Amino acid sequence: AVISSCATACARAAKENGVVEARDGSIYPDEAWVGPKEKALSLLRAMKADGSKIKPNVISYNAAIRACAEAFDMDQAFALFEDLKEQGLDPSVVTYGSLMTACERVGNLEAASKVMRTMR
Repeated sequence: AVISSCATACARAAKENGVVEARDGSIYPDEAWVGPKEKALSLLRAMKADGSKIKPNVISYNAAIRACAEAFDMDQAFALFEDLKEQGLDPSVVTYGSLMTACERVGNLEAASKVMRTMR
């Protein structure tokens, strides 16, 4: 629930602050988006740490992937997707939807196509 709240905070910050776009057309995160995303990733790391009594599940990963998507960090979203699979977890429809959101936020149609192919 806390990681999901971080994702919601990223989405709210993006909506309130608008998109920050560089001269070359690339999009980069506003500081307001980075904080909640980093908190989500920090919580996920804590859950994965040796000795943690709470281990991340697909819901935890989905929330962290969504936080990355809302923070315009597609690369980190895909890295979490790979980590999810390496942990032996099965991606869900929500996982793929969050990856599609990450692709849409940065306008990467090629990556969105890759997600679609992976879903098949």
